Amino acid sequence: MSPASPHLSVTIGLSGELDLLTAPGIRDDLIALASVVQAPSIVVDLSAVAFIDSAGMKPLIAAQSILHRRGRKLKLLGVPHSAAALIRAAGLGTSLSVHDIKAPVLPVQRARSESN
Repeated sequence: MSPASPHLSVTIGLSGELDLLTAPGIRDDLIALASVVQAPSIVVDLSAVAFIDSAGMKPLIAAQSILHRRGRKLKLLGVPHSAAALIRAAGLGTSLSVHDIKAPVLPVQRARSESN
């Protein structure tokens, strides 16, 4: 992987589940990316993430911390509604830069037709 121009953002997409099982690998990948990429920000698109819990948030927090110390930012796009709620509950709204929250998927109820 070659370093990006210092004037461009780098966007990566995550998918599937971000949880206790997947967090260590994601953390390692994000930290490696933060070390190599010289762009002012790394954008993480979470729109394809089906599930995220507090353990899944830790790699994002670790990457943000490293980037912040280097004067750069981690930006989150397509944040699942549940993850946005975790960010707010943990008081991380000022640490993590959330740019887009996906609306929660609401179940559709079909109207039953009444037969006479």
